[in-house]
Amino acid sequence: MAHRTQHCRVSDPPGLDLRAHHLFQAVHVLEAHLVLVPIHASPHHHQTDHGASSTGKSTGCQKPEASSPVPTPTLNLSNSQGLLTLAWRRHIMMHWAMVPPTRHCLEAAMFGRALFGLIALGLAMHTAAAQPGATAASKVKRPEVALKLLWAGQGDELAEAMALLAAQKDLLKKHRAGLKVAADKGESDPEVLSRVLALLKDRGDEGCEFIASMVDEKHPGWTSRVVAEYRNLPSCPAMRERVMDTLRWLPDPDRSPEGTRLARAVLAIVREDKEQGVQGRPCRYVLAGPEPLRREAVDTLLAARPEQASSCLVTAYSQARQSPETTSADMRHYLLSAIARLGGPDATPTLIFALESSEDRDLACGLLKDAGEAAVAGMVFSIRSSDGRAQGVVECLVKIGALALAPVLALADHPSQNVREAVQWFLKNYRSEDARKALQGLYQSGKGRLKKGEVFDLLALYPLEEVRDVIEAGLSDPDPDMRVRAIGAIEAAHSLSFSQRLLDVAEGDASPGVRRRALDALWRLGDVAAVPLALRQVQYEVPEVVVGAARLLGYLGDAKAVGVLLTALNSKSEEVVAAAKDALWVLSYEKPKEKLKYRAAPRPEKLSAGREVMVPGGRAIVLGKGSGTLAIVLPGGPGMDFSWARPALDEVADTVAFLSPAPAADGEEPPPVVKADAVTGLIEALKQKRAVLISDGVGGTVA
Repeated sequence: MAHRTQHCRVSDPPGLDLRAHHLFQAVHVLEAHLVLVPIHASPHHHQTDHGASSTGKSTGCQKPEASSPVPTPTLNLSNSQGLLTLAWRRHIMMHWAMVPPTRHCLEAAMFGRALFGLIALGLAMHTAAAQPGATAASKVKRPEVALKLLWAGQGDELAEAMALLAAQKDLLKKHRAGLKVAADKGESDPEVLSRVLALLKDRGDEGCEFIASMVDEKHPGWTSRVVAEYRNLPSCPAMRERVMDTLRWLPDPDRSPEGTRLARAVLAIVREDKEQGVQGRPCRYVLAGPEPLRREAVDTLLAARPEQASSCLVTAYSQARQSPETTSADMRHYLLSAIARLGGPDATPTLIFALESSEDRDLACGLLKDAGEAAVAGMVFSIRSSDGRAQGVVECLVKIGALALAPVLALADHPSQNVREAVQWFLKNYRSEDARKALQGLYQSGKGRLKKGEVFDLLALYPLEEVRDVIEAGLSDPDPDMRVRAIGAIEAAHSLSFSQRLLDVAEGDASPGVRRRALDALWRLGDVAAVPLALRQVQYEVPEVVVGAARLLGYLGDAKAVGVLLTALNSKSEEVVAAAKDALWVLSYEKPKEKLKYRAAPRPEKLSAGREVMVPGGRAIVLGKGSGTLAIVLPGGPGMDFSWARPALDEVADTVAFLSPAPAADGEEPPPVVKADAVTGLIEALKQKRAVLISDGVGGTVA
């Protein structure tokens, strides 16, 4: 079937306007210069570039019959030759030109041809660049252009720009403004900033100073990049100063997480380099902010040790004490430890101030103890300057011990009574051989503002065998007050080793008050050797002494004491009569009258039915199931035993423990009373949390 064709030849001026003509000619020129983009005819069709068929009978823009197939164009890149094959270009143009061969047909064809030529150009350039060994001439030849490419360029173009700028020896002299513009353009792009820094880092002090010049609050992005790459950048005074100064102007931690991150990075730099020039700039982070950041700031001050470090730490601790809700105890302790490590004139006063806080006292005292003599001297000065009203300081000195002894003793002659009382409190609670010898020296010399009796009382706190000479001297002292103090020391020691000396004092001392006090001590010690003396004294002593003798007979006397006490009922002294009645009640279990019969204390019932439990300082017989309410019964009543409690208490509690002092070893005196440690030990041994403590008379009083 013959094809109907119509021709619109390129050379025919009537069918072609000037614009189409120029377009067509441009395509020819483009094809002539594209050596790498030759145009090949498709093997499936044999038309030439200008529309000539294989027969040469027709040229121009043909419109095929509807039944004619329209070949599909293909674009193929040949990797071996680097050539672009554009097939069936003419058929695409003709496919677009399905209208008669008019001027519109020709313009469409020429537009398609130009379009495909331009596409071929781009693909050819891309293909040539991708081929191994392919080279192309650099297009970046001016630094001004290269500077712009720092933020706008990519790929090879950017690499060429970087290489060109790196080769500029006078880059900073001629292009400082351009570098600054590039940094400003890249303020929010870390990659751009890193490119600028890469160009500057090997340019010595000049590059370093340029980098530093833009580290400020107007360039947070640049500042962050500089801090991040700090270790790889040149170092100069300006750089160090500007980086450290960021700690002054960065946003507060509670307003900017990024500011907090940057502050931590700068603190780490200052800490590692021990930059003393940081001055007080880290202090704002010590005073406020999240505690991890505050700790890092504290560590930075300790590492750098600027002059302002001590005052900053002291201020931070003082504020924390004033507003405890803003700072945890752990943070306060961290500050105290830092103050101690830093040392200096502010350390000891601040640690002494911390002794006033119950939460900080133990740590502060330990730090003062570690500080040694200088801290002790400061504490002693604190006692003196506060007129002795520094109880926390005194307690800490007791814990320090031997190192504090001599400085504290030096205050024994202080004119202030309050200061001397502080000294006494220290010596009462800190006991050592050196302290005892020092006190004995004071006692024997009788010199100083501490009274002799006050020194004696301090010595009496030591075991009797260590101060026996002092006790003997006290019993013979011309001052009645000293003799009474000596008797009190013997009684407090619960010891019968001075029994004979007490008997001598009770009978022969010149002072009735001293004799009475000796009888009271013998009564409380349960010394039955005093009964004969008391029987005599009821009959002839002054009322004050008779009262003491009658009381002793009531608890330690026997049938002989009844008759003597009945006689005492006729005394003119109301005190003597009252004491005699009380004693007769105890001895006879009856209301006092003319005739009474002595009744001995009930024989203690043996508690053989219970189980024995031994604890340090005590022996208990336990009755009951061992569960429920625990009642601990102590010795009491006239016989200082358990007869007053049996059998009534057996049924009161689920478990009853009759606790008495532990039996004494051979050659030792038995303890006269149950000590608190024995009670606590028994509660623990019976696996109880609490107990009811029960006793009567003297036993209950002692308990």
